[in-house]
Amino acid sequence: MTMVDHRFDPVDKATFRDGMSRLGSAVNVVTTISSGTRYGFTASAVCSVSDTPPTLLVCINRASSCFHAFENAAHFCVNTLMPGHECISDHFGGKTSTEDRFSVGDWEVGLTGVPVLANASVSFECGRISSVDEATHHVFFGRVIDIRQNDQRATLLYCMPTSMPRPHEGSVSRTGDRLAVYTGPPVSLHTKAKLVPIVQGRTTEFR
Repeated sequence: MTMVDHRFDPVDKATFRDGMSRLGSAVNVVTTISSGTRYGFTASAVCSVSDTPPTLLVCINRASSCFHAFENAAHFCVNTLMPGHECISDHFGGKTSTEDRFSVGDWEVGLTGVPVLANASVSFECGRISSVDEATHHVFFGRVIDIRQNDQRATLLYCMPTSMPRPHEGSVSRTGDRLAVYTGPPVSLHTKAKLVPIVQGRTTEFR
């Protein structure tokens, strides 16, 4: 059942994108294999659905160059990136040809034959169970059948705030392209950031 109050119009695209840019999320590379060819794309639209049974979802734009491989893929893997994997994120971000994307990163073969990033923060290998089209995107659901975790508790975050309070401070920070994050309590991002490395218990900075 569609639950939309038609008395109100949706916000415009620019406003929505700006608002969503403040919703920090992990950077992932989602992979599969089709007719012997490996496919993958960078995604932040990944979400837990349930732990009983373990289920997650992934969103892919139907205009994506590798959409055809994921549309009916029986299995796929969500590889959450580590700090230092910015080049992998960029490589799978759509500007590199399909055949060249896997030239970056240490890739292994998973239980189902899909590519698994050996040193990912965590990898969720999934069997596809259902899917649905919504707006410009295809949402597919996967039952998690294998998880590999990195010994280092760290991950790469995507976030683009214009300005946010510094940790333990009330002032607003505007420091150009400096990327930084504080991960002790309370967690607070600051500065104008795109890819931010999250390392448990300390501040990590890069330019």
